[in-house]
Amino acid sequence: MIEEKNLTLEKAFSLALQNPQKNLETAENLCKDILKKESNHFKANFFLGILSAINKKFDVAKQLLYKATEIEPDNSDAHNNLGNVLKQLGENQKAKGCYEKAIQIQPNNAPLHNNLGTVLEELGEYHNAKSCYEKAIQIQPNYLMALNNLGNLLKELGDYQKAKNCYEKAIQIQPNYAMALNNLGNVLGKLEEYKKAISFYDAVIKINP
Repeated sequence: MIEEKNLTLEKAFSLALQNPQKNLETAENLCKDILKKESNHFKANFFLGILSAINKKFDVAKQLLYKATEIEPDNSDAHNNLGNVLKQLGENQKAKGCYEKAIQIQPNNAPLHNNLGTVLEELGEYHNAKSCYEKAIQIQPNYLMALNNLGNLLKELGDYQKAKNCYEKAIQIQPNYAMALNNLGNVLGKLEEYKKAISFYDAVIKINP
C-alpha cells in the first residue's frame, strides 16, 4: 500500500497502473475524495474511470468517462478510453462515435485509427476498418498492432498474399513478435506452403515454450 500523505493524483494513478494489485485502491480512494468536494474535477473522473475499467467495473467506468468527456469535450484521451469501455460493454456503435470524435481532435494519432478499425471490424464495416488500419500504418509505419490487425482482416477476407505481407513486415520490425509469427504460419497454411508454416510455428514455440 502506498502512503497517501503528499501523494499527487497523477503519482497515485501512475503507481496504480504500474502495480494495480498493490496500489489501485489508494488511487481510487484519492479520486473519490476529490470528487466528493469537486464533482467536475476532470482528472479525478478520468483516472477513476480508467481504474474502474482495470477492475472490470465497466458500467461505473462508463459513467465516469462520460462525465470526463462532458467536462473536457476536446480531450481525445477521454473519448478514446470511453470508446474502449463501450466496446467492452458491446456498445460498438457508440464506441465508434467516441473513436471518431477522438480522431477529429487528434487526426494524426495512429492508435486512435487502429482502435476505430477494431470496432468497425466488429460492426462488419470491413472496407472502412481496412482503411483505418492502413491510415494507422501510414502515420506510424512500424505500428505492429495495426500491421497484425490489417493482416488478420485481409486473411478473413481471403486476401492471403496481402495478409502474408503484413505479417512479414511486422516480423521484420520485431523478429520475436510471436503473434505475427503464428498468424504468418496460419496464412502460409492457407497458401499451402506447409513446410514454411511449420517453421514459423516452431519459432513461436521457441519464444513461448
